[in-house]
Amino acid sequence: MWNDMLALLKEAGIGSLATVCDGKPRNRPWGGPMEKDGKLYFCTGTFKEVCKQIRETPYVEFCSNFVNGKWVRIRGEVEFTDDLEAKTMVMDGAPGLRDVYHAPDDPSFGVFVMSHGEVIFGDFGRDVKLPPVTFEF
Repeated sequence: MWNDMLALLKEAGIGSLATVCDGKPRNRPWGGPMEKDGKLYFCTGTFKEVCKQIRETPYVEFCSNFVNGKWVRIRGEVEFTDDLEAKTMVMDGAPGLRDVYHAPDDPSFGVFVMSHGEVIFGDFGRDVKLPPVTFEF
């Protein structure tokens, strides 16, 4: 299931990330996570409000929808990392980030990682009426 989820995320390319702000949900468009060693990596600017929200309440949910009716939702606890190897992997995976942050060690480039959580797959397709499939990692 893990590889199926990664394939769907790659196909979608973008989704939405939900955080908590003052006890209320906050959702915004977001690039898909990158995977390494069974962990999902996301990035943001350390100067952004979303970074503050994640530091205050380190739980997020990422959702991606697909033209063919399939969707995937991933939720769990995250933590920021200063690991230069991880930051380099994320930046190399999305070269446009260098236009904003210039280098993996840029202090304004924040990477957060989800090492465990829950994944839910679903399908809104007319021909397939299956209940969502859930697994934990």
